[in-house]
Amino acid sequence: ENSANEAFVEKVEQVATMIHEEFREAEKDSLAEVQELGTRADYREKMKGLSKKLMDEKMITRDIVPVEYLTKKFPPEGIAVDVMFFLADQCIFDFLVIFSFVQNGIRDLAALQLCLFTFSITAQLKNGDLQKFQEEIQRSKMLGYKTNSYLSVMVWEKGVETFLSLLLWSHALYWTAWTPFQMMNSFAIVMIWAEVLGTFLYE
Repeated sequence: ENSANEAFVEKVEQVATMIHEEFREAEKDSLAEVQELGTRADYREKMKGLSKKLMDEKMITRDIVPVEYLTKKFPPEGIAVDVMFFLADQCIFDFLVIFSFVQNGIRDLAALQLCLFTFSITAQLKNGDLQKFQEEIQRSKMLGYKTNSYLSVMVWEKGVETFLSLLLWSHALYWTAWTPFQMMNSFAIVMIWAEVLGTFLYE
């Protein structure tokens, strides 16, 4: 059993090393250099070739699928969906939640939600990911995989802020869902956040 575990760990390390060596230089390139390289060598094709090689050597059992900008299946997935959620969360959801708390006289929860929003934005500005988010969107689209900086923003938005906002909003439903419109609004927000968080944890 120990030898089997050691062999599995060794295979995982080999896969990680191959992927790291294949794409580490692309992470360092500027967006202009990535676009120039993209015209000479298609990164998506390179990823497919690497995936086939790893499958032939039985290091992986599932194909590595390059990330799409927007898939045609339902529900849609891809970079565009991430960006739309990011904008909606920053410009709509947080405002609606804070407004609903204030409207129903729950000022302490409104203050907590505002602190959560401010903390998330400040953290992303501090590590520099938010300032270059637009560039990382283009880089991820060009390379065919999500860059570390892009994923860092998504971790904050989906893994931290969405999770805590969902907890806070679920706790506040008793005070905020009185009218049919408020109930439908609360249900829609909970379902959207739950779907986003569940998809993020699955990925």
